[in-house]
Amino acid sequence: MLDKFVLLADRRSGTTLVIDCLNNLPRVSCEKRAFGIDKKVHNPTPDKHNGMFFQYRAGVWKRRLRFWTDRKRLIGEFLDARIFAPDQSKDIRGFRLIYDKDGQHPEILDYCRETGVKVIHLIRTNFLKTHISFKAAPIHKMHHPRKGDTVNHVLLHLDPSTILAELRQRARRIEHKRDRVAGMPVLDVSYEKFIANRQAEGVRIQRFLGIEDVLPFESDLVKINPDSMADVVENHEEIRGKLEGTEFEEMLY
Repeated sequence: MLDKFVLLADRRSGTTLVIDCLNNLPRVSCEKRAFGIDKKVHNPTPDKHNGMFFQYRAGVWKRRLRFWTDRKRLIGEFLDARIFAPDQSKDIRGFRLIYDKDGQHPEILDYCRETGVKVIHLIRTNFLKTHISFKAAPIHKMHHPRKGDTVNHVLLHLDPSTILAELRQRARRIEHKRDRVAGMPVLDVSYEKFIANRQAEGVRIQRFLGIEDVLPFESDLVKINPDSMADVVENHEEIRGKLEGTEFEEMLY
């Protein structure tokens, strides 16, 4: 029997690390780019190439038509054929769903709800650091460094006039996704707790997926940004002044 799951999260919230750990388990397969870039990518790189769904629908004219006339059915067919197809070596199969893609294609979570797909909701509760990571990634020109890679140190300048609105928008996004998966089989996973004690959170995740003989969660990914905002945000004192006394003050530390 095939067990299905979706890993739901915002960008820069640790999904690549969790997927690495999951895919190192012998029974589990988690597809990172099921719903990736929805346009033709020229000269693909490890971090930028076509999503599987785009390739699936773009390759056959009937699917291209159905994308506009019956998208829910097309998405269900794609997931059944490419993500949840029977595989004797992997009986627990899933895929990553970034918040933006749920907004673009709400039919994905509709399928998951109707077919009993489990949801691992990965939440980075310090979304100030999510915001910093999102801004820093294009400057680094690398998204997911691994052991042995050279990581360049970068400094950001954050706009103090918009930082509160941007953080409040991120908070609303998380709550909206909580509402989206309400009533489904959901496991909330804190990114911060996962980083602090990966193995304990790995046990929770594996139990949720129905794995009794739990194994270590392993990955060779390394952090790309330092923990201290002062080491990555050049106007950190200005940003600190904007956030002190607000609901985001604790995210400064």
